[in-house]
Amino acid sequence: MNTKRVSITTLSVFLMCLLPGKAQNSAPQCPSLSEAQRSKLVDYVQKKYKLPAAMPLDVAQTAILGACYRKLEFKSQDPRRFFQIALFAAPDLRFLTRELIDSDLDPVAEERQKEKTLADGLKRGTFPVLGAKDAPVTITVFSDFQCPYCAQAGIGLVKDILPSEAGKVRLAFRYFPLSMHPWARAAAEAASCA
Repeated sequence: MNTKRVSITTLSVFLMCLLPGKAQNSAPQCPSLSEAQRSKLVDYVQKKYKLPAAMPLDVAQTAILGACYRKLEFKSQDPRRFFQIALFAAPDLRFLTRELIDSDLDPVAEERQKEKTLADGLKRGTFPVLGAKDAPVTITVFSDFQCPYCAQAGIGLVKDILPSEAGKVRLAFRYFPLSMHPWARAAAEAASCA
């Protein structure tokens, strides 16, 4: 008799947690990363992405609203070697993934917002431009100073396309140092300063 009563009470409490109401709508209390957890995650990321163990990584944590998932941004503090990655961690920190999909959001509206954010970001900032300001076509080149393919493409644009399309094409240059090229970031910074 007591066993049935405990089971029914347990079931009632469980069902109350599932029903919409105050308990479900309140945000869960998610603990911050401890130093031990932070150290373990940094060690994992260094091994996973074949980074030197001596390379210092900073970890920034952002809570995901309404869940104990977290966005962890790992960034190198070594100016000679750029590394940055954002990973989402499960509440128990066991699983890491590059993408967290929220099924409550409309995928079409989300994609439109991403495209708008990207387009707005491409227009902001100061960057080198070659060609007429009112040219009907603007080509934006993202380039890495240490990449041989970027060099080939850049030479072709400047040597072939711009002279033949004078007044019609404007070339905008954006720095895009790749993490696999150790001195590309320093070269971009130096070029930007020059």
